[in-house]
Amino acid sequence: MTTRPLPVSRNSQSVFFLVGLPISVKARMTEKQIEEFEALAKPLVEWINANKNPHTKIVVDCMGAEVVDGCYGFHTDEYVKD
Repeated sequence: MTTRPLPVSRNSQSVFFLVGLPISVKARMTEKQIEEFEALAKPLVEWINANKNPHTKIVVDCMGAEVVDGCYGFHTDEYVKD
């Protein structure tokens, strides 16, 4: 399966990319859905910046939302299979 970085936002200030995801991922969201998602996410990003620290994330799923403050993280791709 071919993969490449996909821009999450089309605005000129966006530097975020979905890296390594299948090209078909973009087809799962319409332009309208992407715009709605960005409009909903921006207040959360604003709230984090006003009230929390750079290590904070908000995880949203179909049952609710959780504020997560990372105290330590470790990343490796050493065991990822090709």
